[in-house]
Amino acid sequence: MMTIKDVAEKAKVSTATVSRVINNKTEGITEEMRRHVQKVIDEMGYTPSGLARGMVTKKTYTIGLVIQNICNPFFPKMVSGVESIAYKNGYMVLLCNTDENIEREKNYVSILREKRVDGIIITVSNGKDKEYISNLTAGNIPFVFLDEIAEDVNCVCVDNESGAYKATTHLIELGHKNIACLSGPDTSITNLQRVKGYRKALEEANLPIREELILKGTYKADSGFKNTENILNRYNDVTAIFCANDFNALGAYEAAMAHGKKVPEDISIVGFDDILDIPANNFAFTSVSQPTYEMGQEAAKMLIDIIDKKEFKDEVVSFQPNLIVRDSTSTPK
Repeated sequence: MMTIKDVAEKAKVSTATVSRVINNKTEGITEEMRRHVQKVIDEMGYTPSGLARGMVTKKTYTIGLVIQNICNPFFPKMVSGVESIAYKNGYMVLLCNTDENIEREKNYVSILREKRVDGIIITVSNGKDKEYISNLTAGNIPFVFLDEIAEDVNCVCVDNESGAYKATTHLIELGHKNIACLSGPDTSITNLQRVKGYRKALEEANLPIREELILKGTYKADSGFKNTENILNRYNDVTAIFCANDFNALGAYEAAMAHGKKVPEDISIVGFDDILDIPANNFAFTSVSQPTYEMGQEAAKMLIDIIDKKEFKDEVVSFQPNLIVRDSTSTPK
């Protein structure tokens, strides 16, 4: 097997010089020498041993990325953002899909620890449970939480309260006064912030907050369908619905159509995440858009800075969302 010593002998330099070139270190060598050594490396087809490199640097140059649902169109751009920064910095990403199952989440984190990854980026399932978060992140492997928020850990997210506030304010400005809210899971701080933004918009508009119109559920379309059916069967005065995510909005849309109501003529619907596209119906949802690619990039940068022990303090990096107005909202009849 070819070694760094073989390269050094052919290049007529020390193994330390070859190591500096491989690790992109410029101290002690000229640009001419660097090019000479790199040429020899290329000609010999030498590939440094990752195991040997890890023994020296105490790194595996791998990052674990734990996400909730790879089938959700929200996540691929986020994954791509993480991978782009990881690759640029010489890291490989190990992707784990939990399918929104907390036991799989725990198992994947345990496996990643066994694989001795240098750090973990996670879209956690339960950010409210402080004991769970503490147990999950215990040890010396750094974590960055992405999208889903937890307390006392490094997080990259969007300003969920602001996004929900913008969405609900949009409906109010159109003239809607009775606006329902399809909430996600109570275990999600992200969801709770969105409900908070909905409440804030109603309060500032001096509109009553009707607790019966805030329906708890999941982030899945069947939850949106079921809760919208409940609303349409019981409250004839509701003319608009703010949904905690776009799958809820899709379920709400399907329920409205099943009840013979047109969107937006009879009922307006706003989603969150901006991932839905229904070209067959020539219809597009009004939704709160998140810069998912940039969020993934920021999470990877943050984690690598922690791994490299750069000057860093625990923090939450929050991106601003944008409301994209399309076909699913209009003035009430």
